[in-house]
Amino acid sequence: RRYIQDFFAVGCPTAPSEALLNWAIALVLSRSHAFGSKTGRWLTPVLDFVNHKPEALGGGRLECDANGDLIFIAGADTRAGEQVFLDYQVDDASLLFAGFGIDLEET
Repeated sequence: RRYIQDFFAVGCPTAPSEALLNWAIALVLSRSHAFGSKTGRWLTPVLDFVNHKPEALGGGRLECDANGDLIFIAGADTRAGEQVFLDYQVDDASLLFAGFGIDLEET
């Protein structure tokens, strides 16, 4: 409810329904990534298509350049058309399963 009140505080003439706001919050939380940050999250839609692989096994990593742009650095040589992987930077199997649905025993 606090979020709905915030809409009025910033001058929005009408606030979204609570159901719509809950949907929007769930969408952002399920599609955003912290990339190691404790304070910020980024929406990076293309990452929904990148599967997990630990960096030690060829998974890539993400870095920010001086302009604040996100850069993907491959963890292994990759040819055009080959799948790329990203190390999700989560070492705990239960967190991988809870956060991403990955069961390490099945991979």
